[in-house]
Amino acid sequence: MEISALKELIEKIKKEPLFEKDFYPQDAPSYKVFIHSEKIEPYLKERYSLKEIEFLSGLTLPAREIKIVSRPWGSFISAASFDDSNKARFTNYDAVWIRDSLWGYLALKSNKETKQEAKEILLTLFDYIVKQRGRILAAIENPSRLDEADGKMKAIHIRFDSNSASFDDVSENGKAQEWNHKQNDALGLLLDCGINALRDGVIDFEDLEKKDRFEMFIYLAAYLSAVKFYGMKDSGAWEEEEKLNSSSIALVCSAFENLLNFLKENSLFCAKFTEFASKLNLEKCCAAEVLEKSLSEGYKILKRQIELGGESVLCGKKDPHYREADAALLNIIYPSKLSRLSFREREKVLNTVESLSGIFGIKRYEGDNYQAANFWFHNIKTDTDAKSIEERKKHFICGSEAEWFFDSWFSLCCLKLYQESKEKRFLERAFRYLNRALGQITGADAIGADGKKVPSFCLPESYNFLICARQKYAAASPIIPLNWAKASLSLMFKEFKNQGKTDE
Repeated sequence: MEISALKELIEKIKKEPLFEKDFYPQDAPSYKVFIHSEKIEPYLKERYSLKEIEFLSGLTLPAREIKIVSRPWGSFISAASFDDSNKARFTNYDAVWIRDSLWGYLALKSNKETKQEAKEILLTLFDYIVKQRGRILAAIENPSRLDEADGKMKAIHIRFDSNSASFDDVSENGKAQEWNHKQNDALGLLLDCGINALRDGVIDFEDLEKKDRFEMFIYLAAYLSAVKFYGMKDSGAWEEEEKLNSSSIALVCSAFENLLNFLKENSLFCAKFTEFASKLNLEKCCAAEVLEKSLSEGYKILKRQIELGGESVLCGKKDPHYREADAALLNIIYPSKLSRLSFREREKVLNTVESLSGIFGIKRYEGDNYQAANFWFHNIKTDTDAKSIEERKKHFICGSEAEWFFDSWFSLCCLKLYQESKEKRFLERAFRYLNRALGQITGADAIGADGKKVPSFCLPESYNFLICARQKYAAASPIIPLNWAKASLSLMFKEFKNQGKTDE
């Protein structure tokens, strides 16, 4: 790392406009927000009327616009929309993740003008799953394959090369890059979104007749049931070390509960589901009683982990994988719908995640070394392979964790609890985290944490710290604009609008 370059960058960042604004809500503690965009600063206040929410939604529309990539073989959303091809190649953030694409899908689906684009994205993800039938059937037949040394590559893959018409993996040196594809949260969310899309009329049975797309429902249900998702350690939303994650279990439970309900509600879906399960010789994994048993086991583990403190706690405090607070726990409130969790259990999750709030955003978890202080000066790849993780650990400075865009997600979760309880304290928190989320939008001529200019009026993945000679300053991550961040902000605004007159 070049100390002189780091010092020079800090001096430049110190000269950038950064607006500090204090807020004094009547029925909640005061707080401060740091605002990067001069366009945003004049409009932030303690609370908002519906008309003011509409204004802010319109003002931020350029920052929230999700870029869709259309190919002859499908439409999709890459993780980040880079103008710089070198940055895309170095980070691989031009790849397509199921999880990120589904957040984009949810945002597009919430707007009647972009429902068709949402549909195309979802159907492309169906095609991606069906294309993996060989890998899926092998795992269902022998779930222990996933416990082998290369088990992470034998799970259903959750990321593909955006330039590949055949959904190939991201390649490295001419070979498929080693990646931990054990990410049940992404699979649960896809199954859940697929059921809701049928229920809401976003897709229909005619769409599913093409390219064997209906098989997606069978494959995901059978796979998640066969691998016993409720006891399976996965790499979760952050794609790191495997552990028993509440955030992953929650999304699969939500999907299974939704699936079981839809099988009862929709006779045509039930008939086709039974027909395809039999045709694929997977009826034993997909029987209603099997799915219900898996769902009950999932809830049992999820409730126990929430009771004990959070994300991965059943392993015990001495285990290095033990973790209480983790931002991924927000999955339990949204996008999951979990009828068997109590209001207080979900409130406990919200409070646990709030402990991760930093100055500019929300940490993924305490001790997170990804994009921590001076990350971009150590020439460490953004990959999650063992070598990269070890390098990150070597350079980690305690207390310098990246602070992510999750404030909009947190605000959305506050609104979900407000909608249910009508307790104003949740609405006040929603306003607070709305302000924090808007404060993250970049200002004019902003410089990123790698020393290069970042686009203005955009949402970065996170804010990263630079530390040198007892100086500590933050700059936007070079991963910008991030489509998950755009989707999250859009869904937050949609939820505010759904509340009606928020000032009453």
